[in-house]
Amino acid sequence: MSASEELDDLERRDRRRNWVWIVWCALIGIFLVFLFFPRATFRSGNRVIYPLNNARQFQMASQMMNLDTINADQGPGAWPADLGVQSMGEYLDLLVKGNYLSAEDVEKLRFREDFVLLNVAESDPADTALIVSKGYFYRSGSLPGWQNNGFVLFTKGGQGSISLHESSWRQVKFPPRTPAILPE
Repeated sequence: MSASEELDDLERRDRRRNWVWIVWCALIGIFLVFLFFPRATFRSGNRVIYPLNNARQFQMASQMMNLDTINADQGPGAWPADLGVQSMGEYLDLLVKGNYLSAEDVEKLRFREDFVLLNVAESDPADTALIVSKGYFYRSGSLPGWQNNGFVLFTKGGQGSISLHESSWRQVKFPPRTPAILPE
């Protein structure tokens, strides 16, 4: 091996060692940030994201059950008013029996504790509210960890929002039937 080849080989090894050292330091730095500052990383955002995600999962399961019912020619739809359900528990049971949600999901996602189901039908517009967090009705920030009076809303058509402003309370579109709100 010539002297220039040996020098090139040494430079390659040095570059490889430097790259490994940089990656190692970056990993240790990231670990220390998560270890000493857990609230600054993900935990603060979860209070808002989890209820919105839970409502989205409920809306998607309801939408799939509705589409399957229409495609199978088993009725006009499978929204709460179309099925004549009397409570959120009854509707959740139908979602579980149809394998749109599992029983574990229903317990884990806290639908009964945190949300109110509205009595929507296939004939209602897509922007009609389907599920709203209890904070809307009690204005007490009923979702765990919420110190404000905000609420989570998902419409029949799949639009979700986290509303914290007083003006958004008046913009919720309720179903035009009685009862509009189904009990737990």
